[in-house]
Amino acid sequence: MSGGGLTVPQAAPAAPAAARPAATPAAAARMSMMRRPTSPAEAANQVKEIMDWAGFTDLKKMRAAATETIHALGTIYNAASGKFGYITGSPVVDGYVSLESFDAAAADGTLADVPYMIGYTLNDMGDMSGGIAAFCLNREEHGNKAWAYEFARPLPDDGSHPEVTARLKGAFHSSDLWFVFKSLKHCWRPWTQGDWDLSTKMIDAWTNFAKTGDPGIGWEPYTKDNQKFMRFKLDANDNEASDMGDPIRP
Repeated sequence: MSGGGLTVPQAAPAAPAAARPAATPAAAARMSMMRRPTSPAEAANQVKEIMDWAGFTDLKKMRAAATETIHALGTIYNAASGKFGYITGSPVVDGYVSLESFDAAAADGTLADVPYMIGYTLNDMGDMSGGIAAFCLNREEHGNKAWAYEFARPLPDDGSHPEVTARLKGAFHSSDLWFVFKSLKHCWRPWTQGDWDLSTKMIDAWTNFAKTGDPGIGWEPYTKDNQKFMRFKLDANDNEASDMGDPIRP
């Protein structure tokens, strides 16, 4: 699965604090609350507040709005109102379908007792390696295995679609799916032979895991004694160069 793993404190920044822009209070609140479980009533009230503020006061108006508008609405609301609002895309603990949060299920051992493969893309929502590492160690404590990965291939750009690359840069969220499904030919990007080779390696890992519960390809589980991620990437000459190692920092 692609995801952030368990909720952990943010990892230390790769650069000195003075060289990095300070987070605003609203941004800090957003990061701290993003993974916090809410009740169905709390989630519904928060979404209604944001939708009403934007003038989307009924389902017809909401459905007529552009996807990009709905996706950005929480951020726009926060900036304009000075309040914190979040249109949740995460599971809500409702006591019926979802009985507890992901973190709680991992801690008490009620997650499915199966092998896991979990990772993220280099330029996703910040450095997610800490939560993924914590999840893998949690699975080891419960007698199971988990394999950690980082997709670290910034997608190539030939400058022909600035309307896309202005928003989607580097190894952005979901960029690994082009490789997992080997659908590169359906994209305008200037892929190299290394990209095709990387796609083949990732497909081998995913299909091996589905068949046997082990991705193979020299990818070892993340454990207390082997705290390494599989880093799916190319080298400086655009050759496939995936290896085991510490996560690359964005």
